[in-house]
Amino acid sequence: MDIEVVDKNNITLIRVNGNVNTDNSADFRDKLLTAIEGGVFQIVVDVEQMNYINSMGIGAMVDAYNRVKQSDGALALVNPSKELSQLLKILRLDKLFKYVSTFDEALEYFLKRKLL
Repeated sequence: MDIEVVDKNNITLIRVNGNVNTDNSADFRDKLLTAIEGGVFQIVVDVEQMNYINSMGIGAMVDAYNRVKQSDGALALVNPSKELSQLLKILRLDKLFKYVSTFDEALEYFLKRKLL
């Protein structure tokens, strides 16, 4: 797994390429929490190139969602695969995250919600 973190306009973009599994889910969690601890409460996770995510990775996203929500923030997912979308729906987590097609769409969503 490769993770790229980009900070833009008070938003953190976390781009995940590959699998989030037992070996690297702690790194994924650390990237999410580092952004939040740094004062960013609008997070975009680009999961378009994510092939697999385990329960620890899902837990990291839920934890990040809960933390940003406490500060009236939001967490958006860019292009979740059909499989990830179905998994989140089965787990009844699909309503937590805003699904978007691009970073710019996430930016528009945050602006509409007056989060920026």
